[in-house]
Order: sequence, then C-alpha cells, then structure tokens
Amino acid sequence: MIIRDSLIKRFEFCYELTWKFIKDYVEKFHDISIASPKKVFNECLKQNLTSLEETETLLNMVDDRNMTTHLYDEASTEEISQRIHHYFKVMNITIQRLKQNIIQ
Repeated sequence: MIIRDSLIKRFEFCYELTWKFIKDYVEKFHDISIASPKKVFNECLKQNLTSLEETETLLNMVDDRNMTTHLYDEASTEEISQRIHHYFKVMNITIQRLKQNIIQ
C-alpha cells in the first residue's frame, strides 16, 4: 500500500511537469497559448506531435490525475495505479520526441 501510494504521488508530480513542459513547448515553437492540460494534449495531436493513440492515453491520464485527489476507495486507487506504468511510458515517449525536435 505504501509503494502504491508513493507511485500515485510520483505520478501526480510527473504529470504536472509533463503537461507544463509540453505547454511551454507548444507556446514557444508553435506560438499557441493554452492554459489547460486537455487543450495542450489536443493541440499536440493537431500539431502532429503525438499520435491519436498517444493523445487518447494522455487525455485519459488527465482524468485519472484529477481523480487521484479524490481517491477514497481501495478499488479505484488500485485501478489507477495499474494504469500509471503506461502513462509514464507515453509521457516519456512524448517528451523525448519533443526534445529531439528542439535539438534538430
């Protein structure tokens, strides 16, 4: 239980850093100002920065992140913790892709 709860807390932290990094990227390289995570991830799809599947995962991630602040039952906590590994993978892929675009 402690490990799972730590995983969720780390997920919350990484989620915040990820969407804000992508927000800054979109603002700087595409001159588009966006204020919410879902709009940022949808813009990624529009700019061909993420695939449809990646974007759907990122949007689902937003919903799960919002739920983590209101987790009161064991079943929901466990369900979200099982999806976090996939979210980390997609966040990492997306960030690495954007970093490559910056380097080029």
